[in-house]
Amino acid sequence: MLATLGPPPSGDRWAVEWKFDGQRANLIVDRGEVVSFSRNGADVSLTFPELALVSQAVGGRAVVLDGEIVALDAQGRPSFTRLQRRWPQNRRPKPDLLRSVPVQLIAFDVLAVDGRDLTDEPYVKRREVLESLIVEESAVVTVPKAFFGVPAADMLEVAAQHHMEGIVSKRVDSPYREGRSPWWVKSPVRQSAELAVVAFAGPPGRVGALLLAGHRDDGALELAGARSARGSAR
Repeated sequence: MLATLGPPPSGDRWAVEWKFDGQRANLIVDRGEVVSFSRNGADVSLTFPELALVSQAVGGRAVVLDGEIVALDAQGRPSFTRLQRRWPQNRRPKPDLLRSVPVQLIAFDVLAVDGRDLTDEPYVKRREVLESLIVEESAVVTVPKAFFGVPAADMLEVAAQHHMEGIVSKRVDSPYREGRSPWWVKSPVRQSAELAVVAFAGPPGRVGALLLAGHRDDGALELAGARSARGSAR
């Protein structure tokens, strides 16, 4: 289930969660085995082997989780730049990379438990089940707080003050459905920054994507991300 981009909704029929900067994933946990899938259905279990410990955190139960795989920076905030160090996908990282860039799953929804399909249950019921699943404290999985009865616009201001990515507002009565849904609304924090183009990629004579970097406090360049581009390289 994917969120629709939009302004923070109003009313008391919405819960608000923080928006995390990571890689969307579904985890299937069954009989001690954990398989992690990216949003496009690719098996990324080799890329994130530490997520195998999620089975232990949920007490060995069979569950299907939806969430975001994140790597935290020095301030404890999800950093997409750090997460990119764990790529390319489908390749087991070396031990030193596992130690220096650990990841965790921020689980924000549960689709099934012990063979019972929960996708027709309302969001508020799925949240209750999700919050009861973690029976053992774990460094590899956490359930983020959901805020009820708090104006989404106020939460977006708090996200901006703490340099977070934004918020996701979810209808408390919404079932879980495949694809993009108006029942989930993502509202990013709008920020600006001066970035430099450090590389580009594409077929000969064309620019397909730009690689962007920004300056850290010490003056060094740090990768900020990539964006698609269309045009001639001449």
